[in-house]
Amino acid sequence: MRTRTRSIAGVLGAAAAVLLVGACADNAGPVAPAARTGPPSLAAATDGLPGRDDLGRGPSKVLLGSLAQVAMEVGKISVSVDATGTNSSGTTIRVNKPAGATVRKVYVSSASTGFTGYVIPNGAIEIGGVPVSWDLSTPSSISSSNHWADATAELAPVMNGLPPGLNFVDYRETIDTYNIDGTILMVVWNDPSQLTDQTLVVMFGAQNISGDNFYVNLAQPIANAADPALRMDMGLGISYSYEPAGQYSHVDVNGLELSNCAGGQDDGQAENGALITVGGIGDLNTNPPPGCSEAIGPRADDELYSLVPYVHTGDTQVHVFSINPSNDDNIYLAYFLMNVAGNVTTNPDGVPPTCALTKSGTDGSGQKYIEITVQDTKSGLMSIDVLQSNNANTVVPAFLPFTTSPVVVRATKINQAAGSQVELRATDAAGNVTTCDPADVTLTIDNASREAHATISRIGASEHFVEVENDASGVSTVTAMVNGQRFTAANLASGEHRSIDVGSAMHAGKNAIVLSAGGAKGASAWVLVHD
Repeated sequence: MRTRTRSIAGVLGAAAAVLLVGACADNAGPVAPAARTGPPSLAAATDGLPGRDDLGRGPSKVLLGSLAQVAMEVGKISVSVDATGTNSSGTTIRVNKPAGATVRKVYVSSASTGFTGYVIPNGAIEIGGVPVSWDLSTPSSISSSNHWADATAELAPVMNGLPPGLNFVDYRETIDTYNIDGTILMVVWNDPSQLTDQTLVVMFGAQNISGDNFYVNLAQPIANAADPALRMDMGLGISYSYEPAGQYSHVDVNGLELSNCAGGQDDGQAENGALITVGGIGDLNTNPPPGCSEAIGPRADDELYSLVPYVHTGDTQVHVFSINPSNDDNIYLAYFLMNVAGNVTTNPDGVPPTCALTKSGTDGSGQKYIEITVQDTKSGLMSIDVLQSNNANTVVPAFLPFTTSPVVVRATKINQAAGSQVELRATDAAGNVTTCDPADVTLTIDNASREAHATISRIGASEHFVEVENDASGVSTVTAMVNGQRFTAANLASGEHRSIDVGSAMHAGKNAIVLSAGGAKGASAWVLVHD
């Protein structure tokens, strides 16, 4: 067994994913929010029913930052989702495999039993005989823990070996089964039967039982909310909820009630250590009837929903709000399937990360380097991807997802006589993206022509500063030509640093900067282009 760490990123794509759960039915219409009851009394909390805080521990602090995007897949894909919970030595979990499909991703998410304080160790969950190791673990709001793993490398051989159709895969909780409420298994398939690109976004963490928000931000206004092809589905994964017993979560969409009866032990058993449900195989995106009550049992709501009845033509955002009035359920996973372009976040943060050149110099080995500082002070950084590293060794240090602290990326030039270019993409927890692509070149005066020339291509409009770092035997003049406009740094002194802002000449998209320098034979200057 091993402990894994990784950087988690997500930028929602332009289409939707197909969920392998069965046929869709007509949706119940939206209604005004129902009156919400308060938490059960202490007497009710000690009635011996499952899903209660019998020890009176009360809510606990959420650390991960509510639910946050942990996965996104775009392409010709289908998705199989199921959950299971057991207090026996083992059971099965279902996987629906399309004909001819191959695994793209396998995600596993488990929750420990409420109010136990238990943390599920690596290897405690086995699927198809393969132990699972966690990428993320976080405390919930009900004194338990939630866990997430990208188990593609371990479980893809198991899933690819399944026949087409509905399969029952061996599932075991190898230790402390009473302290493990259950597990959600999500398999993303490359599906040859899909004719268009589709998108899946998955969110993991821990719901704040006093209320949480999801914002579905659309790249373009909804063209026609009445279009029968419009698909905007949401599924929830909930643990430690027992129905009927006054334990439920309430969900509103754009201020209207979607469900007043989310939760229950749909995919597990009616006892602590097996209380689990997720919208998935065997469920429909038919919304619960208006004013639904958990009093009729766990199937009052199957946790799979359509958001389409709640949107209007021209909308650019959908607001989803959830709350757990009984203060003892754990919403720890949500996923969204859409055929409109957009992203999903729990934070209405519309500000992308910052990315700036903050240092340049020469190290002890005589190699030039630059340092790029990336930071997001709102929802926090999720990933920094190196898209290009030409003639540079670019190192992104390890950092925790959701960090609001600065992260310094260092790029060291490999061949000192040639130019280099680096392109980074920074993504925050709200799905906002910043791309920065600083470049450099050394201009050395030719002995014959007494000039030096170079062109830096594919420069984004944000990279509009031309920084001249003159050597000890430096050049006298540097000129930058940008889209027909000339910018000159004249009368440069040896060792001088000077900045030229060429932003007024930059066009949207990519630009070329043509550089020239004049001066004494052999004189040189290091020129950096950055934002």
